[in-house]
Amino acid sequence: MRKWLDAEKLEVQVLQARERILGNEHQYTLMSKSDLALTHAKMGSWPDTARLQVRVLEARERILRTEHPDTLTSRNHLANTHSSMGRWPDAERLHIQVLEVRERILGTEHKYTQTSRIDLAQTFSNMGRWHDVETLQVHVLKSRESVLGTKHQYTLTARSHLAQTYSHMGRWPDAERLQVQVLEARERILGTEHPDTMISRNDLGNTYSTMGKWPDAAILQVQALEARETVLGKEQPDTLMSQNDLVNTYSKLGKWADAEILLVQVLEVRERILGTEHPYTLVSSNDLVNTYLKMGRWSEAERLHIQVLEARERILGTEHPHTLTSRNDLAKTYFNMGKWLDAERLQVQVWECRESLWE
Repeated sequence: MRKWLDAEKLEVQVLQARERILGNEHQYTLMSKSDLALTHAKMGSWPDTARLQVRVLEARERILRTEHPDTLTSRNHLANTHSSMGRWPDAERLHIQVLEVRERILGTEHKYTQTSRIDLAQTFSNMGRWHDVETLQVHVLKSRESVLGTKHQYTLTARSHLAQTYSHMGRWPDAERLQVQVLEARERILGTEHPDTMISRNDLGNTYSTMGKWPDAAILQVQALEARETVLGKEQPDTLMSQNDLVNTYSKLGKWADAEILLVQVLEVRERILGTEHPYTLVSSNDLVNTYLKMGRWSEAERLHIQVLEARERILGTEHPHTLTSRNDLAKTYFNMGKWLDAERLQVQVWECRESLWE
């Protein structure tokens, strides 16, 4: 987090100097605004990110026109920010605009067109539209197999993404088949300790966990975690993700104490590096809450639930899907604690908010 604050300070200085010397709409000034927006995104400051990206997009549309490559890049950045903020219809609209232009100008097989298709698939994934995700990902996979070959790293990544979608769709044998293919290819081409190989091992472990093959899942996830700790370090984001995945498997096995140890480690690292209110830190807090609930430690769960809810209301707003999930989870905790009126009050709030969003 400290490095991002230092980066933000320098980027603000550069932006102010360029605005003063070159003007607000010079290409270098717009580049500085875009860079500052991406730094805000890494810090989880989505409103600041969106505000800057809207300014850059509007300027580029006016100066460069709507189909210029830089304008399309700006529109894509803003779409990704909308997606991170839970504003998925806005993200979908912008992603489709970019994809249609790139298909027309660059062709359906160009790498930027494929990137747009992948970004749109990610937004559909956030919306739970798995059949639409599958359609886009199958297109990307076939294109990459045709253009790059079946063993190219981008092709293997596309196959891995499709496998994850099959997992979400409950098509476990299809997911397992693709993930085994990717893992074997990466072990043979990249080696057993390459970061991409570790991702494949972890993904297959997650699939085994979902299929109820928890001992098999734990073996793969422990292997992935140990390799990442050795190669990448204990505080690297992918290492923390492996710890989190292993936590889920331990939870399925009823190893709550082991799960708690790993979750506390992840939370402490993320609080120190990312800050207490970063989205990933809040996810870790929420995971620890769920573990406390399984262990019957209601007071500790309540305390963390309130922290997460207050942070998400402040950062994401009261109507963001993650905020509503936190409010609903806290209501369930109150219910288990016998605080019926508090539970009812929160559940009514969630119901009214979701009803207004659906209208």
